[in-house]
Amino acid sequence: MIEPLIDIKEVAARMNVSVRHVNTLKAQGLIPFIKLSSKCVRYRWSDVEKALEELTYNPNASHRSPKR
Repeated sequence: MIEPLIDIKEVAARMNVSVRHVNTLKAQGLIPFIKLSSKCVRYRWSDVEKALEELTYNPNASHRSPKR
């Protein structure tokens, strides 16, 4: 089954942020989008979720080398 595309208002609602913030994330290249025309942009929620997971800071994750 093909995942439905959602508009910016739906992305903002699911993220609990403003439409303006979603536009900022898009402009910074932090979330993927699909440009259907010059004025029509849609999102695949699974792609947005994946991008957000990659941006998530985890203070418990240690990338330091072990002590010797």
